[in-house]
Amino acid sequence: MSKNNDKGARRLRITVLDDATHDRLKVFHTSRGGLIAGAVAAVIAILLIGAAILAFTPLKKLIPGYPDEYSRQMAVRNAIRIDSLENEIMKWDIYTTNLRLVLSSEEPLPLDSLLLSPSELSSEDLEALKASDEKLRAEVLEAERFDISGRDRNLPLEGIDFFSPLKGEVTVPFDASRHPMVEIEAEEGTMVMAVLDGTVLYSGFDPEEGYTIIIAHKGDIMSVYRYNASALKTPGTKVKAGTPIATVGGARPLSAAPGLGFELWSGGERVDPSKYITF
Repeated sequence: MSKNNDKGARRLRITVLDDATHDRLKVFHTSRGGLIAGAVAAVIAILLIGAAILAFTPLKKLIPGYPDEYSRQMAVRNAIRIDSLENEIMKWDIYTTNLRLVLSSEEPLPLDSLLLSPSELSSEDLEALKASDEKLRAEVLEAERFDISGRDRNLPLEGIDFFSPLKGEVTVPFDASRHPMVEIEAEEGTMVMAVLDGTVLYSGFDPEEGYTIIIAHKGDIMSVYRYNASALKTPGTKVKAGTPIATVGGARPLSAAPGLGFELWSGGERVDPSKYITF
């Protein structure tokens, strides 16, 4: 046992000689344990230096899966798109809630309460929403039973006398798949009119579309007015055909000139307004 210990504690000498003259240049004294410790320290130092080079130099981009500048830009863009989609979903939630109340001849809920999530609404608000929904369902079933509203819903758009929202040139026509609205160019400040009698469902501002107004009409018809500089009506307001509801002047994505983006809905689907309205 002591013999093995003597071998482990044996001192080692490393000598550096000149190859030509065999002169002794340097002598290192160590042991087996010291030699192993030095080798381990050298390996660790090499690993640390390599990690520092990869972390703080452009070489890190050579690592497979490392996000480059393009990946970061795409991540930011996708985050912005997701936020925009969430805003659009919230707008349609507000629209459908107010639509139920308007169709049941009740006052729309305040915009502040509609922006709250269901968990943030008070029990009174939730009970009011539930009661209005049940009342609307009962009225619809009763109307269908006696066939009171069927004629209004099935009235063809060709037989309706629409009021033109404004007079101007249609610069961007209707396209059901890519551009489901018409854009009418007009001078800034031109008044935008309601096309039929109805009730304002939504009136709000969007950084990309300016002020937008949505009006519900009889016969399951809805009109939408986009890219306005100002909105003259608030949700819940009843309007007559030809009533000023907004002014032209908002920015349009497809044109630098001011104008109106107009949508016409019938039976829950967008239709070509130019077939029924003369601009």
